[in-house]
Amino acid sequence: MQSLLNILFSKKFKILVVCTANVCRSPMAHAILRDMIKKKGLNHKFKIESAGTHVPTSGLLPDKRTINVLEACDINSKQLRTRQLKPKDAAKFDTILVMDKSNMVAATKILGPECQHIQFLLDCMPNSQAFEVPDPYYGPQSGFHDLYNMLTDACAGVLVEVKKKAL
Repeated sequence: MQSLLNILFSKKFKILVVCTANVCRSPMAHAILRDMIKKKGLNHKFKIESAGTHVPTSGLLPDKRTINVLEACDINSKQLRTRQLKPKDAAKFDTILVMDKSNMVAATKILGPECQHIQFLLDCMPNSQAFEVPDPYYGPQSGFHDLYNMLTDACAGVLVEVKKKAL
């Protein structure tokens, strides 16, 4: 009975993944991380969202190439929609993960310099030689497959890191 009460009343650890337009990198990371958490039976412990620093229109589907890769890998892409990063996200999320330096600068400007729980996504990836997640938007479909592979490794690292904080 006590474990059921813990599940019902425990606070979820909230993760926000951020890129520029919220159509390629952050929704893909969002879906991958959500899928990993579901497969580990940890849905009751985590909430995942994604946002962009420069979203022209909120509520749109991710780039079709992102959806194609996720579907090919049997990862649910439903319910992914673009949204703008907002100042209130600083207080709403326990950790905020950005894709590159320009996202860090823009996110810090939006969230405020006092936001101390923002970091680069790849900082969670063990033994990563890369610092930034490349944006595949202007490239071929193969860039989206490369992105998927990189984000899968990075999200596995994120899950290890946040499980220490949340569980």
